Amino acid sequence: MKKPYEIGTSPKRTYLYARSFQTPFTAEIAQTLAREFLLLGEDLDVSGCLIDIRGTRSVSSVVEKYNFAYKDTAEIGLPRRWRYAFIKDHGDKSLEFIELVMTNA
Repeated sequence: MKKPYEIGTSPKRTYLYARSFQTPFTAEIAQTLAREFLLLGEDLDVSGCLIDIRGTRSVSSVVEKYNFAYKDTAEIGLPRRWRYAFIKDHGDKSLEFIELVMTNA
């Protein structure tokens, strides 16, 4: 089965990126992506992530987003020092809560 995203590094390998989501952004996709980011980031010693979700939206519930920020990331082993940025469609508010809880976590 084809992945609903592409993952890689910036040309100078200063950050990781994911783009071209073809399906709604779910908690399951976020968990899978986080695991891949962790493996690639540790291998390359990169801790910045740019996630492009233009053309789709997060469909996770508030509870799923909270659990991802506090529980899932800890279980996956994502370092708290990592930084994330999202590129989203103008007016897309589906990520506001996850951005807040990830910052607070």
